Amino acid sequence: MSASPSIDLERLFHEHQRDLLAMLRRMVGCQETAADLAQEAYIRLADVPRSHTIVSPRAFLFRTATNLALDHFRKQKFRGQRQTSLEEAEQVPTEARPVDAQAYDKQLVATLEKALSTLPDRTRAVFAMRRVYGYSYQEIATQLGMSERAVEKHLVKAMLCCQDALPSDDLSA
Repeated sequence: MSASPSIDLERLFHEHQRDLLAMLRRMVGCQETAADLAQEAYIRLADVPRSHTIVSPRAFLFRTATNLALDHFRKQKFRGQRQTSLEEAEQVPTEARPVDAQAYDKQLVATLEKALSTLPDRTRAVFAMRRVYGYSYQEIATQLGMSERAVEKHLVKAMLCCQDALPSDDLSA
């Protein structure tokens, strides 16, 4: 299968490669992973059947890349939950976190709150409803009178803001 006749993949690649890589690098925090995800996005665009018409190949490409990045985060989170080092398994669990970890956590929360305070009210509301209260995209869209796609855009903007505010050593966590 190949892309729609109207899509010139080579031209699309040359026109948007830099912006696509920059967006993905901001999202995932790793140049190599961003390059892999960008390549996968182009492959998916090339695999669209000829019978499907893509009105905006650039938008399709960036949406596909964003979805791939979100899938990447989900996989990382799942792997992180499933892998436990031997040292961690041998330690006796305790309910209290070490004092230095608690202080670091408070500092991190303050950093994120400061970063989030720079966002528009609506973006902060979407972030809080989704990440703090666990509302679905549909519930947020209904309550705030916007589309689910707009909810997703606000959430991505807030998450990128948080990611940019975090120290670089926290990107792998």
